[in-house]
Amino acid sequence: MSSLILKNVNYSVKGFSLENISFEVPKGCITSLVGPDGAGKTTLIHIIANNLIRKSGTILYDGRLFWEDEAGIKRKLGFVYDVVCFNTQLTPKQFLKRAKSCIQDFDSDLFCSYMDKFDLSYKHAIVKFLPDMKRKFELIVALSRHPQILILDEPTMDLEPADRNTIWDILQDFVKDGQNSVLITSSSTEDFDQIVDYLIFIDKGKIVKADYNSKNNTETDRKALINEKNILVK
Repeated sequence: MSSLILKNVNYSVKGFSLENISFEVPKGCITSLVGPDGAGKTTLIHIIANNLIRKSGTILYDGRLFWEDEAGIKRKLGFVYDVVCFNTQLTPKQFLKRAKSCIQDFDSDLFCSYMDKFDLSYKHAIVKFLPDMKRKFELIVALSRHPQILILDEPTMDLEPADRNTIWDILQDFVKDGQNSVLITSSSTEDFDQIVDYLIFIDKGKIVKADYNSKNNTETDRKALINEKNILVK
């Protein structure tokens, strides 16, 4: 079963368009949307988040349309965007205080656990964080809401190898129960090569190829995946 299904999604602005985007993000798996800068990866993330309105097509979130259960679907989604989307003048301590009262299902203990894991300061304003620290903080906030679908836009950008490995471990743990799923955008297949189950290649606003990541699966596993799942929606 897939947690996220896109069918013939189209979007256009002056000078750019997404054309007939169709794919699935299976539960219990990590899927990577790979393409060069300007391919449409970030635009597609904002369409999935309903920040941009598509021209046509359908998106199903765990089998439901966005308007059928907007509040419930928003609770299921966790995003890490390419830019910070909350008040960066706050310190993490101040953010935590507000989150506990304003964000439904926010897990303060999990937030603090990840803050310790990444060794981030509670005292300094987020705006003063280095780019890699902001990246990690965004991921912490997303995970602390206990989403079922985690969508990350270039999550390892600016990160050191050790931090990348930590994030790999976190994402693999996130999907291991088979109920959650991850969609990652990346400009390179190397960033998450060892943990990604599915690769979807996008260029100039079109899906050009989709495949199972053979490096992350044995040949037997790969054949089983091919028989059981088809991430390209017909």
